Amino acid sequence: MIRNLFELDTWKIEGPDLLLHQNTAPWNRVFGLLFLDSPIRSGFSIGTSEDLYAALQGFFNLKPLFRGRPFYVAGESYVGKYVPSLGVYMLNKLDNKTGEEGRALPLRLDGLAIGNGLTHPIVQVQSQASVVYAAGLFDSPEKLRLEIL
Repeated sequence: MIRNLFELDTWKIEGPDLLLHQNTAPWNRVFGLLFLDSPIRSGFSIGTSEDLYAALQGFFNLKPLFRGRPFYVAGESYVGKYVPSLGVYMLNKLDNKTGEEGRALPLRLDGLAIGNGLTHPIVQVQSQASVVYAAGLFDSPEKLRLEIL
């Protein structure tokens, strides 16, 4: 999460002096960004898209002006597991809107993005030895040890 502040915030700690400098191109000049760090029961524990959806509904209920803006769910690494799940959940909510009084409006969903996502851990971990060997980072004995792990 701290990396987001270094890349996207209006201020940066940079340069040889390690002092605070204004970011000349912060993302918040063009985009609204909402970060959810380790949502309830995410990561290696069991969680549901319903939890994430409830958190997003809570945000949009507090900030209704954002409801009409384009909305993308994005992330990297382990979100390869929960971003697609949340996307399906949100699409199902849009398909099943009934307009009943008292129900929360379904959230807009314009797209999903996953960077370097962990989507299939078994396949991805099994291929790591070959990838690092092909890149010249490991020699044959190191590749064999990694394959055993």
